[in-house]
Amino acid sequence: MGTGDRLLDILCGVCGDRSSGKHYGIYSCDGCSGFFKRSIHNHREYTCKAQGALKGRCPIDKTHRNQCRACRLAKCFKVKMNKEGEYLSTYLPNYDDGGGGGAGGGGGGGGGGGDGGGGRDE
Repeated sequence: MGTGDRLLDILCGVCGDRSSGKHYGIYSCDGCSGFFKRSIHNHREYTCKAQGALKGRCPIDKTHRNQCRACRLAKCFKVKMNKEGEYLSTYLPNYDDGGGGGAGGGGGGGGGGGDGGGGRDE
């Protein structure tokens, strides 16, 4: 019926589980979204521990997504997850009118941007 009902039909681009919405530029589940966020923000580097022909090609699906972090992160990038995607998909729709700012504008919360405050040193 509503948007939430249709969302149940969209699968996570990484593992194929049910998507909880658009995160980091793609439809993904909360698990893959959180994994990607932690990996990027904490500058994680993972190593695939598989041997032989499977090295770097571990299956990433709903049941195996936690088995190999290196292959899971590689798949996140392969399906075009990106660290800017969270900001863009969350905040860009608020700027349709081209006004940029206004009440509730994206400046004060969240601890993100790092632009130094915009010249309010009086």
